[in-house]
Amino acid sequence: MPPPFYPTPKPALQAAIAILKAAFIVPSPFYATPVAVGARMPNVRPATFVRVDRLGGRMHNVVTDAARILVECWAPDSDTAEQMTCTASGALLNSLGQYWAGIYVREWADQQGPGGFDDPAVTDQRRWQFHGDLRVSTN
Repeated sequence: MPPPFYPTPKPALQAAIAILKAAFIVPSPFYATPVAVGARMPNVRPATFVRVDRLGGRMHNVVTDAARILVECWAPDSDTAEQMTCTASGALLNSLGQYWAGIYVREWADQQGPGGFDDPAVTDQRRWQFHGDLRVSTN
């Protein structure tokens, strides 16, 4: 009997970025303009932004890739950074059952955080972050 066939995983980071871009396009009382979201640190840091990265993950089963996603929310103060993590967490939790960047999201699970984690090299901004598994369809 041949070994089971595992399909190629989809780019879950692209889905996570699409989810968070949609969540931060509308200003809130905490940030007056849409918040930039991306996988790279901007060369010139805006007052608020969200950096998203994939830390690893695993094949949850033959039809689901569980991508470990890190979300960093940067803001001038801790209150705004914390609110941004709440917005991001809610968006990821509510993303299930939908296509994002052409990728079907099954679930956001196993979230750790949020919590404050300032970068000692950056003294004019606060960073809050969390990570979790974005489970996306492989088919």
